[in-house]
Amino acid sequence: MTIDNFLMRDEKILATAKGLNSTLYATNKRVIRYEKGLFREKVDSLSYSHIVAASYESKSYIWLAIVGIIIAIIGVGIGTIIGGLLLFIGIIITLIGFLYKTAWYQIKASGFTNSELKLWRTATAREDAKTFARFIQDQISIRETPP
Repeated sequence: MTIDNFLMRDEKILATAKGLNSTLYATNKRVIRYEKGLFREKVDSLSYSHIVAASYESKSYIWLAIVGIIIAIIGVGIGTIIGGLLLFIGIIITLIGFLYKTAWYQIKASGFTNSELKLWRTATAREDAKTFARFIQDQISIRETPP
């Protein structure tokens, strides 16, 4: 089966973003989470009226840079070949800690548990996810506007 089999009458997919283990689809009526595995298929949907926010979240690894700095200092203190190796490893870990950052877009609805929050997030903050989140935010604002 494909996602088309789960669409309502006159429902059209307007934006798409890859989730952690699924694909998120924004339609003119709702947001759909479609997961297809080898032996299972799962579809969840969320009405725009239940969505509280589509937010950007990121996580940095500064703690890893601190560990790298400590390893590098130990390497300098030892001063042997092993110390040089530790210095090199420490520098690499420090660079990774400063440069590596994960980011994603998160759809939030009232009453979501932590596990439900994970289901409704994109895997990355790539351009398609940014477009998807903007579309969701537009849909929320349109529905909040009084007639």
